[in-house]
Amino acid sequence: MNVSIDHFESAKLQIERGREHIKDAETRIKAFFSREPYATVVDKDAQTGQQSHKIRLTEKLPPNVRGIVKDASSNLRDALDHAVYANAVALIGGDPSDTGFPFANDDAGVTGELNGRRLRGNPVEIRPLLASFKPYPAGNQLLCALNRVRNPNTHRVIVPIGAAAIGAEFKFGEEIRGPVQIGINHWDASKNEVTYLIAGAGSKVQYEVKASFNVVFGEVDLVAGQPVIATLYAIASETERVILAIEAETARILRDRAP
Repeated sequence: MNVSIDHFESAKLQIERGREHIKDAETRIKAFFSREPYATVVDKDAQTGQQSHKIRLTEKLPPNVRGIVKDASSNLRDALDHAVYANAVALIGGDPSDTGFPFANDDAGVTGELNGRRLRGNPVEIRPLLASFKPYPAGNQLLCALNRVRNPNTHRVIVPIGAAAIGAEFKFGEEIRGPVQIGINHWDASKNEVTYLIAGAGSKVQYEVKASFNVVFGEVDLVAGQPVIATLYAIASETERVILAIEAETARILRDRAP
């Protein structure tokens, strides 16, 4: 039997579709922030009169972006299972069951998965390669991050984050009370705002402020605080590397079997 590219077509299509979703999310995020959906505000402490200069988002991140990110992670995660299934079809034939890509908490857990009932349909010849990918948190964080991103069902999977910078033209007014703190850049996720300057009550300051925003993973293990788009592209590349390695190893095994 010869390996046909068709065996791995489904896995590769899943990667392609995953990348399309990532690009879609990237385009929507850029379009959202290009509208400058934020405003400069000054909050005054009711007790002290202290001024907190902030930039606050005036719109929520479009909810469909979260759905697209979930779709991308699902496609990439499915690609791994499809590749292992393709290997089983090529090596065993028919419509094998109980196949899939292993994930665990450590190396021993991966070995247990590969030798357990859940993945008993994975051909014995491919198991050493699957274990070599180290699909556990201390081994291959990109693969494990993919598994983490795909699984959570929380609105905090991705969240916006902002930063602000004061331009070179910064002037004090005639009256300054207390110290002025500049360059704080404290992001408050609960309010979607960044504090960049604090001044005493009655202070008068003139400046130009520039804002920049990004979207990062929220309460997701292994990728919390990491930029969503760059991380997903890295995960897609790692997933593709794994699938191509499985395809190549499948071809090698079949060549060795040939008389």
